[in-house]
Amino acid sequence: MISSPSSARRHPATPAAVAPTSGPNLNPAVAVHAAHRLQGRRLEAVLRETGRRQLQQVGVIVDGRAVTLEGRVDTYVLKQIAQESIRPHLRGMTLRNHLVVASE
Repeated sequence: MISSPSSARRHPATPAAVAPTSGPNLNPAVAVHAAHRLQGRRLEAVLRETGRRQLQQVGVIVDGRAVTLEGRVDTYVLKQIAQESIRPHLRGMTLRNHLVVASE
């Protein structure tokens, strides 16, 4: 028996207009999330380029038109450096600085 690829199968109740027509990644949400991950990695690279060791541990989350910085730093100066190093790369996005200042 020859089986068709799962991407070509569709539920009998699914109209033909909704059936996939090409490629596995037709879902626009998947492309958006991939773009967000890529942008997050680029912004994390910006933090690494500051040369501040603690900023290499800061998490960057991109969700829609918002960028969130998460993690812990020892000083408010580091929190501000993280924020200001990211700001030129936002291109109209909102920055949420959720870094917690707490020394060990």
